[in-house]
Amino acid sequence: MVVNDQIENIVTCIFPKKEKYMFTDDMITQLNEQLDSFFPLQHSSYVFEFRVKEDNEQVDLAIAINKKEGFDFFKQYYQSRFPKIAYLVTQFYQISNSSSNYKGLWFEIDLDGDKNDKTPSIFVSLKQGNCTSNEIERYSTILDFGIEKKSRSKFIAQCIDALKGDAYIAHIGVMHSRKKAKTTRLYINGLELGEIHGFLDECNWPGNKLQAVSLAEEFYDNIKYLSIAIEFNDKMKPTLGIEFHFDSKTVDYQFFVDKMLKKKMCSRKRIEMIEDIIKPDRTSYKGYSYKKSLSHFKINITTKGEIIPKFYVHLIPDYLGVFGF
Repeated sequence: MVVNDQIENIVTCIFPKKEKYMFTDDMITQLNEQLDSFFPLQHSSYVFEFRVKEDNEQVDLAIAINKKEGFDFFKQYYQSRFPKIAYLVTQFYQISNSSSNYKGLWFEIDLDGDKNDKTPSIFVSLKQGNCTSNEIERYSTILDFGIEKKSRSKFIAQCIDALKGDAYIAHIGVMHSRKKAKTTRLYINGLELGEIHGFLDECNWPGNKLQAVSLAEEFYDNIKYLSIAIEFNDKMKPTLGIEFHFDSKTVDYQFFVDKMLKKKMCSRKRIEMIEDIIKPDRTSYKGYSYKKSLSHFKINITTKGEIIPKFYVHLIPDYLGVFGF
C-alpha cells in the first residue's frame, strides 16, 4: 500500500488499521494526492465517504468551506483547472457576505481510481429559515455554471410546496461528477417520520414510498436528525438518499452496525472495519489539530430499488464546529 509520507498521519487517522482493509494502491494513492492538494486547509472540514457493501472500496472526499481563506484557496486552486469553478467560488463568496440564508459551500470529489481531473459535484448549504424558490433557483443556476432549466425550477417549487412543519431545504447541489447523467440534488432536513410519506407524495417523487418509509423507521434510533435527498434532471428520479445524522458528542453507532449485520448488509469482518474507521480520534499536522468522528450513515435506494448503505467520517479542525454537511 502506497502512502505519501507528507500525509501519512492523516491516512492513519482515517484508516487506523489500514493493513486490514483491501483498498487498492491506486485508491490510496489517489486519496493521498487529493489530500496533498487540499490538506491542511485551515478553515475547511473534510468528510470521507465509505461504502458498506463487500468488495466496494471506493472512498470519496467532500470538503466544506465558509471562511474567506477557504474561498481564496479554492479560487486559486481551480483557476487553471476549471475556471468556471473559480468564478463560481467568487460568486458564492459575494453571496456569503450579503445573504442571511447562506451557510457554506462544499465540493464532493469521487475517488474511484480514475486519474483524470474531473469536475467535482458542488453544493451550497442553507440556514434553517425561509429560503424562497427564487433564491434556491438562483443558487442552482450558479452551481450549474449559469445554465437555467425550467424542469429544475418546477421540481424545486414542488419540493418547497410539499414542506411541512419544521422541514426545510438544507442543501442544494449539482452532481457534475456524473457527467452526462448529471442531476440536481436537494437535501430536506426537519422531516418527522410521520411526514416522510406525505412529503414524497406531494412532491411527486416516483419511487417506492413504502420502502423509503420502512427503511427510515427501521433505522430511526439514537439520531440527532434525519435528512432526505432527492434528485432530478429533466425528470424526478426514483432514487432516494436517507441520512441518519448523529450528535458528535453522544454518538451511539452500535444500534446501526448491529442492524446492518442483522439485515445481512455486510459481513462481521466488514462491520469490524467500519467500527475501526468511525472510532473517534485526533491527529495534528503542520500545527493544526483535527478531530475525527462519525458524521452520519446513509441508505441509498437505487432506480431498481436496491439498498446501498454508506457511512461518513468527519475530519474537522478542533476549533471549529461541524458546518456545511
